[in-house]
Amino acid sequence: MIRPDATDYRGHRVVGARLAEPVLDDEIGFHSSERERFLLPYYHALDRAQLVTLVERGLVTPADGARMAGALRRLVDPGIEDGYVALGAGMHSGEVALIAELGEAVGGRLEIGRASGEVVQVAWRLMEAAALRSLLGVLAEARGALLDVAAGHTSSVMPGYTHGQHAQVVTLAHVLLAWEAGLARCSRRASEAHARVNLSAAGTGNMSGSDAPLDRERTAELLGFDGPIESTYDAIQHNDHALECLSLLATLGALLTRWAQDLYLYGSQEVAFLELPDRFCGTSALMPQKKNPRLLEYLQGASASALGGLTTALMVEKTPSGGAIVERMLFVEALATGFREAERNLRWLSLAVSESRWDLERMRDLARAHGATASTLASALARERGWAWRTAHEVVGTAVRIAAERGVAAGALTPGLLDEASELYCGEPAGLSAESVAQALDPLTAAARHGLLGGPAPAESVRLLPGRRAALAGDREEHAGLAAHAASAARALDVAFDRVARGELAAGEQAPAS
Repeated sequence: MIRPDATDYRGHRVVGARLAEPVLDDEIGFHSSERERFLLPYYHALDRAQLVTLVERGLVTPADGARMAGALRRLVDPGIEDGYVALGAGMHSGEVALIAELGEAVGGRLEIGRASGEVVQVAWRLMEAAALRSLLGVLAEARGALLDVAAGHTSSVMPGYTHGQHAQVVTLAHVLLAWEAGLARCSRRASEAHARVNLSAAGTGNMSGSDAPLDRERTAELLGFDGPIESTYDAIQHNDHALECLSLLATLGALLTRWAQDLYLYGSQEVAFLELPDRFCGTSALMPQKKNPRLLEYLQGASASALGGLTTALMVEKTPSGGAIVERMLFVEALATGFREAERNLRWLSLAVSESRWDLERMRDLARAHGATASTLASALARERGWAWRTAHEVVGTAVRIAAERGVAAGALTPGLLDEASELYCGEPAGLSAESVAQALDPLTAAARHGLLGGPAPAESVRLLPGRRAALAGDREEHAGLAAHAASAARALDVAFDRVARGELAAGEQAPAS
């Protein structure tokens, strides 16, 4: 008889059954508890929910269910991770522990109709859903921090950049409101992804389910899913839920990377708009004057893990259906890392913005010095003279060139220089008064004149802030609902599992939610 003694049971790949020799390594056997640490709590949750539904459906007797529940509890007495890692059977640790303690006749019933692919899919989706809910909370914190800083800087003018050159005047509030809008879109993406991720693959086997009378709806309910995935084939063969999460993380990372590079520029000694607190920085072993913005340097690589994971996932998922099994663990690890790093990076960005010292005088001076107000001057010329925009644009451009040739800053144009440029371009003077030129070149006046919807005018930022805060409050309420649903399901599973452990749950009966 080749069946091993129960105390020696180490998983369903018994030597002498389908396989004639032991696997070379646990990785090949797909039984690595160590590698799957981030999935172990979800494997255990599925085992508990599976046992409850097996008892409810009469596939396991109440007496055996009580013994099995006790053995599952003893498996995790040291903690879920420690218990699973000590046993070393990965996703099948629950079954291995039950058979080792209770024998195959009892413990071997836990995985009725269940396949490894199903277990992994359920755990991945549970992990993704929990990570998305956590990320939504951190996104909300970061959005709130940006809005708080923006509220204090609606009149803090600074140059905006294109092609590395001063382009037009903005305010710090205008910039931070744009950043918050990007995070708000990521929040919406995460919420929408949660709706697609939070569906159960439990009971689907490896594509066709089982002829055992399993209750897929009940298992989904106990695990906090919004319901089961309708197609058993779809549930196992398609991993677009993981691709969607990795795409979200890559998109968020790309935004954080750009903003970190902006802050890196703002903090350079040449620009000097901000100074980071010392605790965000390092120094040099050789050059004692150095204060290196290490936090921002980490943030500049914010998209690396998620982008690498997404690339790996896309390559893995291009195989024929049923072909990519073990390889998927490569990008599931990237998912876990990506979610963890995204939360850290969001917190670091919030700190960099809210705790840095912003040099408002320097920002205002540079907003004028290199021509960021030139387009406002061209608008004034077109408006007061009734000229075509292109004519006014070319006159001011000519004036800036002449000023540069004479060593005059673009922000120091005079009516006389403007008249000279206008005569050269179109044969007549510009005719603007000194007051008109001075007002157009003043950064705060320039910002205020851009009072269009969403523009940098201080009044427009003041107008936008309450709406942004209201949208954030609505998102927080939605996120709280998702968290409450997950917590309620966890309590319901605890109640049901406790009844199984006490032998109180009979076939055909369903444990109440509380």
